Amino acid sequence: MKSNDRAIFDYLAYSLLDHSDDTFLGERIKFPEPQKVKIVNPEIQLELLLNSAILRCFSSRMGIHLSAGIDSNFIRAVFSKAGERPHLFTHGFYGEADEISEVKELLTRKEKQRWVRTILKPEEVMPLFEQTIKAQGAPHGGLTTLAYFKMLGDECRKNINIALEGVGMDELAGGYFHYQQDYVKDRFGKQQFIKSPILDLLDDDFVKAHDREISFPQPYKTNFENSQYRDYMYTKTPKVVRINDRTAKMWNIKVSRPYLDKSLVDFFFSLPVEWKFRKGHQKALFRKVASKYIPNAYEYKKSASGDIQLKWARGPLKDTLMNIFTSQDFRNCSYWKASKVIKRFEEFVLDDKDMSSFPWIFLQTYLWLRLHR
Repeated sequence: MKSNDRAIFDYLAYSLLDHSDDTFLGERIKFPEPQKVKIVNPEIQLELLLNSAILRCFSSRMGIHLSAGIDSNFIRAVFSKAGERPHLFTHGFYGEADEISEVKELLTRKEKQRWVRTILKPEEVMPLFEQTIKAQGAPHGGLTTLAYFKMLGDECRKNINIALEGVGMDELAGGYFHYQQDYVKDRFGKQQFIKSPILDLLDDDFVKAHDREISFPQPYKTNFENSQYRDYMYTKTPKVVRINDRTAKMWNIKVSRPYLDKSLVDFFFSLPVEWKFRKGHQKALFRKVASKYIPNAYEYKKSASGDIQLKWARGPLKDTLMNIFTSQDFRNCSYWKASKVIKRFEEFVLDDKDMSSFPWIFLQTYLWLRLHR
């Protein structure tokens, strides 16, 4: 099989997947362009749209992928208010203070009876990486995807055939941290393209052939809205949808995402920025609506489960990663300079301020190449 070098470069250098027609394998997911709609009473309109989109997903064999965040808990609360009790499932990571204990505090006694918890262990990581990358046909979300895969396969498939998840609300309502930065940048002009900090780890000819300024359409007047558009149309939502759909398909489960209902997409892209970032709160209007259904809606924070990749790369999986990076097979790959990857990884292990995900990106690229060459 011939690899797409442009796709490999964009992933290694900029962590980009499914953002263009250059992909590892197959066509990328494309969403319809958001359309402008009239907004008269934002709060009432949003509440009606949310309830409609969520309740239409009801099925007797459905379950909600529940985290400690506000997005999935709002879905749970809407069904609870309607008198429905769907199955609930959550994943965690062995030996870590994770979301399972936080989720437990949010549930009623009856909800806990229909709640499945799954723990991913370090020794399961490498076999699951090979299995999931082969099935995906491309790199994926790393340890979080492995935990998601295990969660769906352990007990969920016995009880459900539809999995509901809160994907999309961060992009639509303005929940990511970088939107705060965009909000500030709107007072100082357009954003600048930032060069990759790991280009020196890649082969010089490979970089020369594929490095360029990567840009996306900017149909809106503000950095805030253009970042939302980029994330929804190109860099975040398509990637997550592809990864989770293919993961669930391995267990014959269908994924449903009420927040990606076209009516909600059009509403949020028509909503002025001040309803998304207000008085220091992100997802301001969504939180206001959610406060009618769940307590402390303004206190919910985004999940920090991605931190597990940093911890395990420096801890229980450090030797596993180093053994791969120092292997002759890894050294023989023409895309990177193995000696510099090894040196950078050694520095990464000692520097707990380095928040880079590069060890997992190089690992997944290597495993994909090994499976598909």
